[in-house]
Amino acid sequence: MKKILVNGLAESAGKTASVLGLYSHLRKFGEVSLLKPLAGNNYWHDYPILVEGIREGRIYGKDAKLLSKASGVKEEIVNPLHKLWTPSKLAGTGGTAENTVMLDRIYDGEKIHALLNSQIKISTGIFPFLENVDNLEKYSDEKEHNRLVESIYPEAFQNSRSEVKGSDFLIIESYSKIAIPYPVSDVDLVFTVEPGRAYLSDGEKFEEAESLALEIYAEYGFEETRAGKCLEAINSEAFTIFPIDLETAPPEGGYVEYEDLAGAVIRQLENDPAD
Repeated sequence: MKKILVNGLAESAGKTASVLGLYSHLRKFGEVSLLKPLAGNNYWHDYPILVEGIREGRIYGKDAKLLSKASGVKEEIVNPLHKLWTPSKLAGTGGTAENTVMLDRIYDGEKIHALLNSQIKISTGIFPFLENVDNLEKYSDEKEHNRLVESIYPEAFQNSRSEVKGSDFLIIESYSKIAIPYPVSDVDLVFTVEPGRAYLSDGEKFEEAESLALEIYAEYGFEETRAGKCLEAINSEAFTIFPIDLETAPPEGGYVEYEDLAGAVIRQLENDPAD
């Protein structure tokens, strides 16, 4: 299975559009699976999509919904870990941070886990979701929160990976500006996007650049690095990209805006010396 990582140079760079644009063409060459290991949204800014899920006793984001619709795989498998933020003023936490984490939703293949921040005011709109989870854990500080995530999430990620075994391609979407989302590794190609532009890089070289960047910034407490830091250190092939309408089904032949890029992906994978 060939793994293609899509990351971005900005918060709203066009990662999901690029994933679906590539997906519309790569499925001509074999079975394609989609995965967004980590995602999140905001109780205030993303309320409509949040309410849509809560009506079903679930929590997911817009990106997971789009990937689910395209692939036919439910949102919790496409996106095993979802982080729900809330404005700090609404949460009653005070301080200078604009937002704070309300909860994490983790799906391990069998059960829905909710990790709930006990230090904030929980909005009543979340109650239908909390009543539907299989396992509810509360935490009071970051150390306890990290311990709970580490005890559940790796298994959840592996379960989502097991759902895509047998696919010819796996397209993985990162989040925010993060280069490689935990615990993704061993990718074949990396596709880094910003509005109007995309950069195609060798996966091994990109991961080496990420490792170097992590070493440099480790003393500052960083456990992840931004895609731009890695892209600066390696050679990549640049493409012009255009926006696409994600609310309608793609044309039968795939989104024409991503035809050239998909062709370049196939050529690079066919020339992979590891084959």
